[in-house]
Amino acid sequence: MQKIRFDLIKKKLGSQAISRFAPSPTGQMHLGHIASALYVWGISQKLNGKVIIRIEDHDRQRSKEIFIKQIIEDLKWLGFLNLVPHTREQKHSYYKQSDCTRRYEKNLSYLTRQKETFLCSCSRKNLLKQRIKNQGEIYYPGTCRFQRKIKDHKEASVRLVVEDDTFEFYDFLKGHSSQTPSKQCGDFLLKDRNQNWTYQFSSTVDDIYDKINLIIRGEDIFHCTGRQIYLMKKLKFSTEELAFVHHPLIYDPETKAKLSKSDLAQPISSFRNKGYTPEDLLGLAAFLVGLKEDKTPLPINALEKLF
Repeated sequence: MQKIRFDLIKKKLGSQAISRFAPSPTGQMHLGHIASALYVWGISQKLNGKVIIRIEDHDRQRSKEIFIKQIIEDLKWLGFLNLVPHTREQKHSYYKQSDCTRRYEKNLSYLTRQKETFLCSCSRKNLLKQRIKNQGEIYYPGTCRFQRKIKDHKEASVRLVVEDDTFEFYDFLKGHSSQTPSKQCGDFLLKDRNQNWTYQFSSTVDDIYDKINLIIRGEDIFHCTGRQIYLMKKLKFSTEELAFVHHPLIYDPETKAKLSKSDLAQPISSFRNKGYTPEDLLGLAAFLVGLKEDKTPLPINALEKLF
């Protein structure tokens, strides 16, 4: 694994590091989430930065309040909540995207006035039938971009007009990279047919509002970086002092697939019921993601030592 140059991150940011931990409440947290939290809080502490906990419940059909409560309980039990330096006054140690509808509507309205969006009647199912994919991603061919017959927002999705721009950026684990969203995914969704704000849009808008300058997340989201930089620029947000760290994932030793809620990865509550301590799970996750050479317990106040 490439060694993180914290001196270069500080130079890049130009101000105090502000990062975020942003789980989706569509299931319970597992070891993969702990590994991500180790990176987020460990790196942030190393930089004397701040962490915002953002619950990304933009998928209204799948998000559940019971999962939000469990996520916060797990973070508290593991000790991460004690490490959160709040960046603003708030009733809880976290906030939910479902409480931020006004900010999304405001930014979508701005993009629409700038003629950067269009309504789309294409469904995911139809795109899959066309078998239009690019490196595993569904590619949108621009079918509805020049169509003006769609008038009902309630029956259509909203897409961003994606021009043929290439974005260069530096990841402090992966190094230099460049991405061209128009070739990767085409015109991507901002709001889906179920009237849910998409991950690309809501996460990007929130990063702007929260003044996030240090984006730490799993390498499975690496391919989204260029399109989110593109969207930030369309929203007139400077990305010059934005640092990225896309960390490794924990993979199932048998299937070689990443741990995920859809694969029924064992939830943290299951480990708790078996007698595991917070230190046991922190040490196990750190080992599985390659931050430690063994599974020995890891105290929450020793995260900086991992880096």
